[in-house]
Amino acid sequence: MGMFWLPERCVLHRLGSPNTRGYMGRERKELFLRHGYDLKNAAHCLRLLRMGCELMETGELHVDRTNIDAEELKEIKSGKWTLGQVQREADRGFKRMEAAQKTSVLPESPNLEVVEQLVIRTYFEFWGAHRLIDGHVPVEVAHGEREVPGGHRSPLSTG
Repeated sequence: MGMFWLPERCVLHRLGSPNTRGYMGRERKELFLRHGYDLKNAAHCLRLLRMGCELMETGELHVDRTNIDAEELKEIKSGKWTLGQVQREADRGFKRMEAAQKTSVLPESPNLEVVEQLVIRTYFEFWGAHRLIDGHVPVEVAHGEREVPGGHRSPLSTG
């Protein structure tokens, strides 16, 4: 299966079906009925496909789509693309993703200690609950939790 698995056309088969499980505002429903597909979901589908391809190809994640494809995504959200155009672009994206999987610059698995420290640091920087010591959570955060690199404890660890 490799490091990437995506059910065949997992998103596209639903673009032409109305959202029946979540809330869809009146204006969005009207756009769906007028264009025959969910414009917002279509734009998200292509944006996420493109971002995933870029990440696998370069190791970089460009969240800000300015000067990349922001204008195209706005066109999709405003209904300037047909469902056929979206489907063709998504098909290209799926093919690009499959090719990128074979030559990806990403490691086979993440460095979980680095990820854990990033999550912890982000959590505490956002909430400001505790002072970080050398980028790590202080030991006094809580008792009985597992130690992480640097002799500090992780409040988010499960083990």
